[in-house]
Amino acid sequence: MKKNLKQIVHILFPEASKKGEQIQLTEKWFFQHTYQRKLKNINFKYYAEPDEKNFYKAVNDSSKKKLHDVFFIILDTDQKESRDNLEIVEKEISKYSKKYKDRAEIILSNRSFEVWLCMFKGAYTAPFSSQQQLEADVSSDYQKKEAWYKSNGQKWYSDTELAIKNSKISRRSSFKAASKSNEYSNDMLEYIPLDFTSYNIKWLVRDVVTYTYFDILIEKLYALNMYGSLLIEIDVLLKMDGVPNNTQVSIINLKEKILRGEKYIRDEALLKNLSDILDLDNKISKQVEIILVMIISN
Repeated sequence: MKKNLKQIVHILFPEASKKGEQIQLTEKWFFQHTYQRKLKNINFKYYAEPDEKNFYKAVNDSSKKKLHDVFFIILDTDQKESRDNLEIVEKEISKYSKKYKDRAEIILSNRSFEVWLCMFKGAYTAPFSSQQQLEADVSSDYQKKEAWYKSNGQKWYSDTELAIKNSKISRRSSFKAASKSNEYSNDMLEYIPLDFTSYNIKWLVRDVVTYTYFDILIEKLYALNMYGSLLIEIDVLLKMDGVPNNTQVSIINLKEKILRGEKYIRDEALLKNLSDILDLDNKISKQVEIILVMIISN
């Protein structure tokens, strides 16, 4: 069986600047010092705004080759206190949504990434007043410096499950307060929209306050870290000629579950479906055996 196969996660930070080859952004420091060394089965690739052409190329190369790479775009609404930049914000979200469609997920936070950091303390639902106040709510000693993120990384890693729980509570509360204006709000509670329509963008920017989708992103990273090697073996099987249609359907469904970040992927019907072709003495059955061992061992 192949070993040490790593899931590749590409993250674009459209707001990030660069100093030489170093990306200068709090979100990047957060990933680097909280999860990068802990999630050992993931390779992170980061892109700043000047690197977007490379991100776009990687997305297209992955689509053409049907690789298992996954792609995320980190965006904040960054509303001004006067709220006179909302149309600009909406156009920015729409631009990335149309350009990447379902090939890269947009991780949106309203008002900014610091909302996610507040979730490590509790279910943060404070209405927006100012970015300065939001940063004070993160911590009295909060600093937008890499050293500060490095010093807090281990604690954040340890408290990740709590932050995920708090983020979901916060988003449910904020969405419920604005739900009357959007019939799709329940769907968007648990799943990031694959297509940010102008209607949904306006609702998420103008009507809903204090939420983030970072919890969903982190759940996906944990699932990819656990099952990344399995994704690679699945792709090998799907490229083989002669795989029965029902097996293809089952394995594609499994792959989609993993990419959605679902933690418990074992399915008795799937196991039986795969087990039924183990008696065949060919490359397909040998590849299925690899996949079954990986599923059962998890």
